[in-house]
Amino acid sequence: MVTFAFYLFAVLTTVLFGVTVTSRNLLYAMTSLAAGMVLISGLFFILGADFLGVVQLIVYVGAVMALYAFAMMFFDAT
Repeated sequence: MVTFAFYLFAVLTTVLFGVTVTSRNLLYAMTSLAAGMVLISGLFFILGADFLGVVQLIVYVGAVMALYAFAMMFFDAT
């Protein structure tokens, strides 16, 4: 079960980062980037690196959400 979850998270992360790179809509790109970061923290939790998973959630996903908020304010993309 853990192996299946690992490969599922890996494939979903790759797909979401692909959407981030290829998307023309800024909000879609930021949303897929945040979701990809959450899945990376899930990978860390699966691998037993709980501290790295928490740091990934707090630091990187928090930073992406701050960028998301700034993008919504600056580009008036609602």
